[in-house]
Amino acid sequence: MAQAAFASAAEAETVRLKTAVADALEDGVHAARRAMKHGLDVAEDIMDDAAHEVKRHPLQAIGATTIVSFTAGVLVGWLLFGLRKR
Repeated sequence: MAQAAFASAAEAETVRLKTAVADALEDGVHAARRAMKHGLDVAEDIMDDAAHEVKRHPLQAIGATTIVSFTAGVLVGWLLFGLRKR
């Protein structure tokens, strides 16, 4: 009799835990999908804003790109070739 009651209680607890884990997993998946959708929306907004700014100020965009590219090239060259001389 005691074993049957224990088995019944254990089965009920197992079902409860299984349901709780399934609910938590479903909530996590839903939150991850919502966060991914929000991140994609933000990235799309940033790209649209960047395209708009480039159209408004094309020379400034070209100048900024040139400066950043030149600086990155100098830094990479310095790191690759400057460190070999030591």
